[in-house]
Amino acid sequence: MTWLMVAVVVVVAAAGLLRWRRPAWYWLTFGALVATVRILVRYASVMEACGLTVPPSRWRLALARMTNRPAPESRPPRILRLRPTRTGLVLRLKLQPGQDAFDVAAATDRLRHSFGVYGVTSRELRSGVVEVRMTGYDVLQRVQMPAPAEPRPMRIPVALREDGAVHYRDYRAVPHGLTLGATESGKSVYQRNLVAGLAPHHVALVGIDCKQGVELFPLARRFSALADNPDTALDLLEALVGHMKDVYQLIRAEQRISVAVPDAEIAADIWDLREDLRAVPVVVLVDEVAELALFASKDEEKRRDRIITALVRLAQLGRAAGIYLEICGQRFGSELGKGITMLRAQLTGRTAHRVNDETSADMAFGDLSPDAVLAAIQLPTDTPGIAVTGDSTGGWARIRAPHTTKSFPDRQKRLAELWLIEIASDMSRGRYVDPRAARVTFKGYAVKWLETHGIDPASQVVVEQRLRLHAFRLIGSRPLDSFRPEHIRGLVSALENDPAVSGGYARNIYGDVRAVLSAAVDDGLLPRNPCSAKSVRPPAVEQRRVVPWLPEQVQAVRAALPQRYRPMVDMGAGCGLRQGEIVGLAEDAVDFASGIVRVLRQVKLIRGKAVFAPPKCNKERDVPLPPSVADALPAHMDAFKPVEITLPWRKPDGPKVSARLLFTNTASGLVWRSNFNVQEWKPALAAAGLISEAGADGKYESAREHGMHALRHFYASVLLDAGESIKAVSEYLGHADPGLTLRVYAHLMPSSQERTRSAIDQSLRFSG
Repeated sequence: MTWLMVAVVVVVAAAGLLRWRRPAWYWLTFGALVATVRILVRYASVMEACGLTVPPSRWRLALARMTNRPAPESRPPRILRLRPTRTGLVLRLKLQPGQDAFDVAAATDRLRHSFGVYGVTSRELRSGVVEVRMTGYDVLQRVQMPAPAEPRPMRIPVALREDGAVHYRDYRAVPHGLTLGATESGKSVYQRNLVAGLAPHHVALVGIDCKQGVELFPLARRFSALADNPDTALDLLEALVGHMKDVYQLIRAEQRISVAVPDAEIAADIWDLREDLRAVPVVVLVDEVAELALFASKDEEKRRDRIITALVRLAQLGRAAGIYLEICGQRFGSELGKGITMLRAQLTGRTAHRVNDETSADMAFGDLSPDAVLAAIQLPTDTPGIAVTGDSTGGWARIRAPHTTKSFPDRQKRLAELWLIEIASDMSRGRYVDPRAARVTFKGYAVKWLETHGIDPASQVVVEQRLRLHAFRLIGSRPLDSFRPEHIRGLVSALENDPAVSGGYARNIYGDVRAVLSAAVDDGLLPRNPCSAKSVRPPAVEQRRVVPWLPEQVQAVRAALPQRYRPMVDMGAGCGLRQGEIVGLAEDAVDFASGIVRVLRQVKLIRGKAVFAPPKCNKERDVPLPPSVADALPAHMDAFKPVEITLPWRKPDGPKVSARLLFTNTASGLVWRSNFNVQEWKPALAAAGLISEAGADGKYESAREHGMHALRHFYASVLLDAGESIKAVSEYLGHADPGLTLRVYAHLMPSSQERTRSAIDQSLRFSG
């Protein structure tokens, strides 16, 4: 007997300890059995006390009187099933005639107290059948998610409900959601669970974090695109609107819907398409949406209106195109300006963590459920992460997401230790990159790089234009620390598949991107340049051989030009000068006595403003002046006197420099390259038969290969054909190195086969 008493005491003590320290373990070992027995024993009396019984029918009372039996008792709902779960019990009831599911819902608090469980909720499964879910302990105190069920597309388990069931974020059922919460309310934990849950799915994640990337950039590798400022956010949202329109066109084409049908009336969506045609679903996660709606100037107000308009369009039409919005913030009311109320109406999935005031709770649930507003106000401040969730059906529940960190899941100390070892190794090798510093996007860093990069202003304009039109569009929003070789391969593929981008231009864009990323490596923002990976190759360039003009063609073009411009052809074909060097040729640069032309300057255009600048590659040079050109220049200088032109040096705000230029326009001013090419050069090309005559609109066809640079090709071909060395030709042309000259003009060099045959033949004859 003594041992039995000891065993009972030990069991009771163990049960008490488990219930205090590990309620989940207690429920699985003792609680479920005890609660089941308690419910079965107390069921009839509890139901009667809670008013969930019906009096006996008249025929039963009459039968009892006829048989002289006691009057039958009131009947409670019939138990169909009582099933224990990991967190509680599920009781399925068949209601008696005259009972309603609302009666059970109204009695849940009394049932909770009477059955001795932590919580009771009910829902109607079908007419006359109600499911009562009982939780044996506070499941939200320490959230333990059950084993993942079979995954479904776009259905993400993100939290645990107060009844012990898993709360799913089902984007196909509720496409757009709004999450509100004060600082330190657990909103960020909910977001991280959402991102982690979406990661295994075939979905594109787009993030907009206007808190300077504090919340979302630690998760940057899980995002396809990230914006950390309103300007980039606007670009992303408008790109998504364009993508949405493309998907609608695809749906129309596949389902043979007329183009005249408005987008809003199309009932189909991407899930009705074949899998090989289906567009990748996109989830747009916006953190701190108020930052997108605030403005302090007229320009910012215009930007704000465009952002809200794009969000409203995505909310209204995005579901069918597979674009889903997840908007987060501390407040979301009409004080944020026009369009916000319309946007909120489309965000039917609502989640509210602890809020600062009743107004904020009303913003979340005021148009859905007054009870949910009250529940949101009553959320405890000492338990962050608990939230109230609801939707347009009016139903709501308390939930709590499992705690996750920004680096590693709970209880994975080994991964954290390995991470520390890796960081220490990178630091010892000088390859450590501070993740906070590397959160800057490619566009943000490239803009700063352009400001500090030591290139001449004209080249800076060209590089900025290439980056802005192409690189920023494709990879501008990607954080630097997320770059991998696959992203560069994707960039190269996109450039090669763009019909508007030639091979040479694509390679220049690639070179600009490589230079930016190399600078990021030097600044410690990247461990290595992904462009240097073996699997990355630059864009392919179609090799085109230079085909020089014939002397007759040069003469024909010269003859077709007005008299004042003909010596410009002589300087290009006879001295190999570039167009800018010809336009900038001054009187003092021609030494008739020595037969030399000194190339000291050129005219360049920087953002539409003309400046004097050194020759390309800063290579000043002396070029031989052929007698034929020397004879033509004095006559030109007599007919058209040199004019002193004053321009800034190197950049538009540079110091003023004056020079007496040999070539001027009809107004004795600077020859503007764009005007000259259209008004003088192309008509001369047409007259010489090199291009077609102008069309009905007065415009000529594009003739890049017949620009004034063709005169330099002619000059090089004549010198090489005459046996001049590559080194000399390179020097006269002002190339950076003879290798460039050899690559461009090697095919124009005279064949050495005949010289080889003659040399060997003479040697053999001499030996014989």
